[in-house]
Amino acid sequence: MNGLLDPAFLNRLARLTVVARRIRSLAPPGRRWSALRGPGADFLEYREYVPGEDAGAIDWKLSMRLDRLYVRDTETTAELAALMVVDGSPSMNFGRVNKIGFAARVAALIGALVLVGGETVEVFDLPTAPGKERRRFRGKTGLKPFLAALNEACDRAGAPVEARTPVVASRAGRTVARRSIEPRPGVTGEGALADLSRRVAGGQNLYLFTDMYDDALAVGVAALAAHHRLRAFALLIEDPLEHAPPALGPVRLVDAETGRRMDATLDAAAVAAYRRRYEVRAERLTRRLRAGGVGCVRLPTVTPFDASLVRRLLRAGLLA
Repeated sequence: MNGLLDPAFLNRLARLTVVARRIRSLAPPGRRWSALRGPGADFLEYREYVPGEDAGAIDWKLSMRLDRLYVRDTETTAELAALMVVDGSPSMNFGRVNKIGFAARVAALIGALVLVGGETVEVFDLPTAPGKERRRFRGKTGLKPFLAALNEACDRAGAPVEARTPVVASRAGRTVARRSIEPRPGVTGEGALADLSRRVAGGQNLYLFTDMYDDALAVGVAALAAHHRLRAFALLIEDPLEHAPPALGPVRLVDAETGRRMDATLDAAAVAAYRRRYEVRAERLTRRLRAGGVGCVRLPTVTPFDASLVRRLLRAGLLA
């Protein structure tokens, strides 16, 4: 699958990147996307070596003692990269416009802005894929490999970038591919976040693309951001069917991650109650994230990939 490398999408991305840089330049002054620390050579922290980095930065004494490669970061060498954490759990493979495909396009825009500025983007899959834990890309030449990495994340979730799954629109006896509204903590994310915590460098901008059906993820991201002094953002990807499912009558609900099935009747009263619960939970999650210092924006998958998306991200502080 090469949806993000399709010439038509690359042209749209290039045009929107130009628009985004122009809109951002007209915005009130704020914090930069990223910058090199320095000058100076003060010790910052140790972190695990990422394949592709300069081997000269490895602290061999510490690495031999711990039997794992570690880098000694200083204020001269540490870079404020943009770190893209992509939730590839089964619930993201859903929607009129596939959620993980939409997340990949938004990540492509944010990453392109960083790379065009000559700086670094890293991609981390959630849950972690063997051998694909974290990949680093730098500058304009890193754009296509970065987009290829996002494509791979979609492939592992079984979702093409431009996928449109059938709308839930059948009555009695038909199966509806949906998530239950009350998630089970630990379905995804905790182990991968622990691994990420061992590898991340302080000062980075972290962008989490998720539908946040794992409550523990909100707590984990806030703790990770605080511990490593990250500037963190959570982009909550929502499909309209999750927010307002149609009143279909008798249906069978299927949990995308556990396979659990439940027969229910989606009449007008049930849908209204569901929408209230959905909003209460979404607001609770956003408050928890913001209280933990994590910027948060809810992004419906029907959001156009145009200047309106740029302005929405800018208002949320993601492009400051």
